Amino acid sequence: MTDPDISPMLRRLVDDDYRSELKSRLEAIADETEDEAYASRLRLVARGERPLRTLLADPAWNKQFQPAVEALDVAPEFSQKEREVLDRRVAQARDRALDVISNTAEAQQDAVEIADRAERVRETIRQEEISGWTYVHPAADESEADDGGAHER
Repeated sequence: MTDPDISPMLRRLVDDDYRSELKSRLEAIADETEDEAYASRLRLVARGERPLRTLLADPAWNKQFQPAVEALDVAPEFSQKEREVLDRRVAQARDRALDVISNTAEAQQDAVEIADRAERVRETIRQEEISGWTYVHPAADESEADDGGAHER
């Protein structure tokens, strides 16, 4: 894969720009951090070699973004015009989601893919917890090296 591994429904809802922008943002965060292990995990997610959802369990991700999440706990104040625009956008998103709801065959395939992804997420998180989230995963160009190029910090 070359883009982040996202859910089947999200793939149908967003365009290719979303995935490439997400990839670029994850790579930028990886470049900005001094934590080599965290950077390696971000790069794996950016390349689609690890499900995006694994970041929700990543302590470095949570540490970095927890203040922003806590800030969301306070409802923002909107003017009447801003509220109308927001309501219109929510309605458009809802309508778009209804347009991409799967037929039965697609829904069954999605369920299989979601179950597989959930298992990969659980296994990935379990492995990281065993290492204490300190394992530095090999970079794409290092992955073919004999020793794998990986180490713990």
